[in-house]
Amino acid sequence: MSQPNLLDKNNASPVTRFVRKRYPLINLKLPISFLLDSGAFDLETSEISHEEVRVSCPAAEIPKLVPRTAHHRPDEKILHSVQIQLNNKQVLTLKLQVSFCRRSSQKAFKVGLRFHSINEEDQRSLQVRLEQALAGSARPASIIN
Repeated sequence: MSQPNLLDKNNASPVTRFVRKRYPLINLKLPISFLLDSGAFDLETSEISHEEVRVSCPAAEIPKLVPRTAHHRPDEKILHSVQIQLNNKQVLTLKLQVSFCRRSSQKAFKVGLRFHSINEEDQRSLQVRLEQALAGSARPASIIN
């Protein structure tokens, strides 16, 4: 999709009205631990980008991440403190907000979580890990999923 251009009256060159900051998801499995009041809940990421994490959660465990009332109330904001292990020695601790929860099979749900807060250093660490994954065998996620 092209972006509209506007002419800057001072220098008469086209200026982009907005910058699109959408990053593709990458199929990458990383350990992720949800720090819940009831204790840690461990899963693996299925897809990750600079702004979003997706996990596959067993249907029996979904109430831990998404309370039943949230399935019917899109205005309910659900935040989770998580730890994502990027490699053997580096762990990101950050807050994620549930953006969607969809049934992917009879036994599992796909949960999308957007970064709610991430500091600049952690963002750089994530960037390096995603670039390493793309340089290796990781591939962009399918848009069909």
